Amino acid sequence: MSLWDALFGSEGQLPPKLSTTAAEVDWLYDYIYWWCVFFFILIVAVMAYFMWRYRRRPGHSAQPSPSHHLGIELIWSVIPTILIIPIFYWGFTGFVALQQAPADCYKIEVEAYQWSWKFRYPTGANLGNKETPDAPYFGLHVPPGRNVQVILSSDNVLHSFYVPNFRVKNDVVPGRYTSAWFNAPYVDPDSPEFENWPPEAPTRLETKNGIYKVNAHRLFCTEYCGTGHSTMDSWVFVHESEEKLQQYLKEANDLWGKETLAEVGAELYAKNCASCHLKAGQGVVAPIFGRLSDNWGKEITVIDGASNQPVKVTVGRDYVLQSIQDPGSQLALKDYNDQGTPWANNMQQGLYPTLEAESYKGTEKQQFVGKNGLDAIVAFIESVNKQEDK
Repeated sequence: MSLWDALFGSEGQLPPKLSTTAAEVDWLYDYIYWWCVFFFILIVAVMAYFMWRYRRRPGHSAQPSPSHHLGIELIWSVIPTILIIPIFYWGFTGFVALQQAPADCYKIEVEAYQWSWKFRYPTGANLGNKETPDAPYFGLHVPPGRNVQVILSSDNVLHSFYVPNFRVKNDVVPGRYTSAWFNAPYVDPDSPEFENWPPEAPTRLETKNGIYKVNAHRLFCTEYCGTGHSTMDSWVFVHESEEKLQQYLKEANDLWGKETLAEVGAELYAKNCASCHLKAGQGVVAPIFGRLSDNWGKEITVIDGASNQPVKVTVGRDYVLQSIQDPGSQLALKDYNDQGTPWANNMQQGLYPTLEAESYKGTEKQQFVGKNGLDAIVAFIESVNKQEDK
């Protein structure tokens, strides 16, 4: 890195660009930064000239200043507007691209606590954020060169998921799901091209079955979440191959079990939901889960429970979660107009019980108490709809 790059611009001010989208973020950063440098130098130079040109001197008295100059006012309004338009365009399109994950993503559930992270993998492995004697497998592990989506949720307060090397950051909001995605290449730690940041980042993970080469990237919570906020960090480990990643996760599975969140949700469904909610067919007593498959990820019209007016919503995890917690708040327009459907009429009248209300009626329902039960049910419903799509 040159001295110029070290002192000015993203190369010297930000950590290395170690994801496929980081360069675009840095490009916009540099664009804004250099315009700021240009105007800073220009304004300071003009101020210095005016200080010298209009300094107090013997024989010169202060002259009245003009209160208005249309030409100057147009210049300082039009030029900034012209510069801001591309900043807005590139910033908005880049934001949208980072929010819309590709369809082929490897998905990992990430749950935030006070003050730790939990990572749930498609294999069923559940890993914490830090290594302990009781938890030798830890961290967020991802395949190299593949799109990865992290589905974010919070167990308590507002948190934020941030990986500086990837230029990825998103709030983790209690009571809803958010997500972020990235694609991180792998570079052999023994090669000259390898760039380790921070320098103390581990390059190898040793387990009882061998040693795994990894590229490690710091993961932080960047939303103040209480007294333990500063300790809420972890690592993102990019493995040298997807086979190595699966081998590592298999070791974790063998240690702690193999149930995925959707599989836990399937057990809860079979014990507590199947008598009323069908996975397919025609729902009579309650809505069927499989009906969502035709619209998953799409926008539909629902009746808002508060205003009784039609509104647009996207069918997905947040829609399902709100429908579970408050069934009458978002009633599908087709069901609302179908007066022959008993459960639709009950929902209109606010008579359909929420999952929380049912969770305290008997011992069998106690499995729903707490956020994990809700997450499992939502994950199960999503998996049902993916199966219906195939």
